[in-house]
Amino acid sequence: MNWKRLEFEAQVKYLERVLSPRRSRLRPYLALFGLKNYVLLKNGFLVSNSPSVTWYLRQLARSGLPESYWKVRGQLKYLANRGVLKEVKTIKPIENSARGVGRLTRIQLSEFYLNEHCFLSTSQALKKIFRVESLSDLYGR
Repeated sequence: MNWKRLEFEAQVKYLERVLSPRRSRLRPYLALFGLKNYVLLKNGFLVSNSPSVTWYLRQLARSGLPESYWKVRGQLKYLANRGVLKEVKTIKPIENSARGVGRLTRIQLSEFYLNEHCFLSTSQALKKIFRVESLSDLYGR
């Protein structure tokens, strides 16, 4: 999705369809938490945050929406394919102590950041979806 080519209203309508709670009850919340993470990173409140699937799971649990890892991962990948989020893959070494031998194993982690080109349109679409004037009221849920 090329966000720079679309007009603002077209972006909002597209996002309303993609983030519609009728299609998935998780997508609007995942976009909301991606937006929250973006604002916190831009304002310098988060120093080293990695919004992986487990980070989104914790945010959902705080909001009272417990979900399975694989379902959330699938929805995050869907939003990344639609251009709402950016998937950043990193390789992280972890200690593997199988059979008492301390080896390092490298695993690939995916982090999901909000696409900065659709910040305003995402916030506008979420305001319409959640029917609120300000999204900051929803962050505390």
